[in-house]
Amino acid sequence: MSLASPQDLPPSGDHEVELAVEFCRAGQFSLAQEKLEQVLRSNPQHAAALHQLGLVYAAKRNFPAAEKAIKSAIELQPSEAVYRSNYGNILQDLQRLTDAMVQYDEAVALHPGFAEAYFNRGLAQQKLGQHEPALVSFSKALELRPQWDEPVLNRGNSFLSMRRHEEAIADYSRAIALNPAAALAYINRGILYFKQKRLQEGFDSFLEGLRIDPRNAEAFRNFGEMLAQIGDCVSAAQAFFQSYELSPADNFSLGSCIHQKVIGADWHRLEFLMKEHAERLGRREAVAEMFGFMGFAESEVEILQAAKIFSEAKYPVQAPRPPVFSPHRKIRIGYLGGEFRAQATAYLLTGMLEAHDKGRFEVVAFDSGWDDGSEIRKRQMAVFDEVVRIDELSDAAAAALIRKHEIDILIDLNGFFGNARQGVLARRPSPVQVSYLGCPGTMGTPYMDYLIADQTVVPRESEPLYLEKIVRMPWCYQCNDNQREISGKNFSRADWGLPATGFVFCCFNNIYKILPATFDRWVRILKQVEGSVLWLFESHPVAVENLRKEALARGLDPARIIFAKHVPLPEHLARHRLADLFLDTLPYNAHTTASDALWAGLPVLTLTGRTFPGRVATSLLKAINMPELVATTPDEYEAMAIDLSRRPEKLAALKIKLANNRLTTPLFNTQLYTRHFEAALIAMYERSQAGLPPDYIEIKA
Repeated sequence: MSLASPQDLPPSGDHEVELAVEFCRAGQFSLAQEKLEQVLRSNPQHAAALHQLGLVYAAKRNFPAAEKAIKSAIELQPSEAVYRSNYGNILQDLQRLTDAMVQYDEAVALHPGFAEAYFNRGLAQQKLGQHEPALVSFSKALELRPQWDEPVLNRGNSFLSMRRHEEAIADYSRAIALNPAAALAYINRGILYFKQKRLQEGFDSFLEGLRIDPRNAEAFRNFGEMLAQIGDCVSAAQAFFQSYELSPADNFSLGSCIHQKVIGADWHRLEFLMKEHAERLGRREAVAEMFGFMGFAESEVEILQAAKIFSEAKYPVQAPRPPVFSPHRKIRIGYLGGEFRAQATAYLLTGMLEAHDKGRFEVVAFDSGWDDGSEIRKRQMAVFDEVVRIDELSDAAAAALIRKHEIDILIDLNGFFGNARQGVLARRPSPVQVSYLGCPGTMGTPYMDYLIADQTVVPRESEPLYLEKIVRMPWCYQCNDNQREISGKNFSRADWGLPATGFVFCCFNNIYKILPATFDRWVRILKQVEGSVLWLFESHPVAVENLRKEALARGLDPARIIFAKHVPLPEHLARHRLADLFLDTLPYNAHTTASDALWAGLPVLTLTGRTFPGRVATSLLKAINMPELVATTPDEYEAMAIDLSRRPEKLAALKIKLANNRLTTPLFNTQLYTRHFEAALIAMYERSQAGLPPDYIEIKA
């Protein structure tokens, strides 16, 4: 915010007040306060002294006292525009944005040439999500003061929020031309260059901003996010840690640092950082970046607390629940997501989308991602009655568009993951909003009504730890596509660098799910099973190097850790058949990767955790009637893995049972699952149409 410039302040007519102003300019606020209180003792109705005292209180961050003082000044001189503009600033600091807008409007009505008031009004409009009006306010301020860089910079920020990227870049460049020290303009322009794949320009712009302002915690956070996007987890972790050191309690960078470290299997100081994270989260500080936190969270209590902090800070409620729409000929279902492409969510979801009852449901995709040209995307696009691209729309514009489509139930497929649009959900475009697949846990916010789950992943005793009402599917919450192709190629072990003989344990989970405790278990298992190897997914070259080092440090030959490169999905599924047993991770289980293994005929050994993410594989195994592969303690997990490696007849019997169960149990019965899912949608819809609030729903088999 911009306080009135000294030349804009009305003359006080009092030498003592003018002296207090000079003290303020010098940063000597206590001396200024003493001088102003002295004036007010002589004349309690001195408007200029009250106004200046309010500014002193504001400088000391005593905003309630500042409000009282400046409000008194306005009561004495209601036509003073400067008082009203500065009062609006105090109200902004008190988060009373609507009241602040009233003061700015009064200020510009009294003084149409008051550039600061227009600028401050634009800032309040930004905070209210009113970016179109903010553009007008900033442009008016700039018209009045053409060489002022701040309105240009903040107009660029509104363009950025509206996803009008070229206009934002133009304003950031103009702000830099007006003020070569405008660090934030360099930083934000760098972010947009990155989005446009102009990587070198992005780096150059960003680094110049950091050179100018090397203590900008938010800048380091943004830099970390940029580095993470291009897969440089090492540099990203460093940037996030710098952000955390500069601002430890309020920008989620510690959690992001931990996530990038585990992506690269960099466990140096990991235990210390996780302990620090837990302690700060316990103090309700903003340290947990939610997607990454799911990977190492140990309790549902922590997940709820972290989700509430994250959602309230980044995506607070923007609108109340809207009224229901008049009944349509079909129930209108909207799927909001950024992964309608070759990605795990799509692999799970496509079969169910194809099985939807089109006589009962109209199905619309709101796509915040991109077209990757994949076959799975083509299958999905053929299913939807309409596909609406929202990737270039602001949250407000996307929410308005969804609202215009009169969507009865909006299903969010992202949660905190990927191309998430939580800001759209915060604007409540639909009377019923459902979390599904993308977020294995609560989103910690009242604008999500339901969470699709089952009795295993969210047992009844856990219900108070979820803000959403739980919709329980009869066997497993996770949908599966029974049309997924498995390559018919007859692969050999040599094709993938596996030894010709010996037991092959595998885990194709993302590396960030492999934490030291899990790796310790695996090493102990390998040491007990002579000639065995562990086959992992090569998700990051740094992780490959680090995991080999960790194996060596534990006395295991690193050559016994073999890494599988990315290949097309049909071939990936087929190569599962070369492994003997899939070893699951904790506290975050295999989800889609467990379904992959079971679909390909590979038994999955899991260990049940204490959170939704840690119970998913157990749910999958129950749904395919293989509960004997569920361990309840780490010792039992290790003993079961060793036992199966030594008893080939027992393992063979499990594989035969799995082959028989693939198409005869509920897990891969896509049509049956879809009917149950649609029953859940109908139950939600009927409650909504009846004017009833969301409630727990249980779908019977």
